[in-house]
Amino acid sequence: MLRRVTPLMLLGSVIMLVSALCWSNNAYAQEMQMQMTRDEFRNAVVGKDAQGVIAAVGRPDSISKTGGPGTEFWRYNERTKDTITNNTDKVVLVIFEKGIVARVNY
Repeated sequence: MLRRVTPLMLLGSVIMLVSALCWSNNAYAQEMQMQMTRDEFRNAVVGKDAQGVIAAVGRPDSISKTGGPGTEFWRYNERTKDTITNNTDKVVLVIFEKGIVARVNY
């Protein structure tokens, strides 16, 4: 016998679907926050534009445009590890010049 779908059943299904999507996006965000070595991080971003950096290491924790014209600083917190000391870097600064990553400071 076929059951009729009630609005409450439909709402429950939608809530379950949204919860699953939020969980998978959160898992993706956590994966993107994964710690890298300094060399891995540098190699992943130098020479790339903003979209390439986001694809490689995720969105920055903050952005500053306090440098000269065409200079932008993206700050990532606790994303890299110094392989010599085995310590996590508190801050990584990705420095864009004219829209392209020119260098990375730790």
